[in-house]
Amino acid sequence: MGADRAYFPAFVLGIPTMKLSRLDVRTFEIIASRTRMGPKAKAMAAAVLVEQQSLAASARRFNVSKQRVEVAVNTVRKAHHAVAPEMGWGRASFEMPLVLVAALANFVEALEADADDQHSQLVLPMLVDALGRAEAELGGQSDHADLAAARL
Repeated sequence: MGADRAYFPAFVLGIPTMKLSRLDVRTFEIIASRTRMGPKAKAMAAAVLVEQQSLAASARRFNVSKQRVEVAVNTVRKAHHAVAPEMGWGRASFEMPLVLVAALANFVEALEADADDQHSQLVLPMLVDALGRAEAELGGQSDHADLAAARL
């Protein structure tokens, strides 16, 4: 996970949430097709969300302001939230036991290296389910239990 990717922390009612930071090409096309964005705006948003360019680099590439690129990116983020919030990649910051940090870092690295999207569709719901069960053991009640069954 590159240090050049943007970090978007947000908190809603004390619960950490995150903004979309990365999409694969296929998912981007599905989501962008549901917007009224023109081809240039879609290309600017793809440069940030798919190609992982910074807002500044994308602005220079398309000869527009960073704010214009940000508007395009946020249009896709809004459509993403309405259409497929379980798809894509996000960023969050948590303090947790080091053993869990190492295990999650290794998992994410393996997930990023796996070219077969079918594996992701199988293992992500398993992990979400396992985390939900562990949370229940600690007396918590996850709002995200339905994500285990989500089609990714």
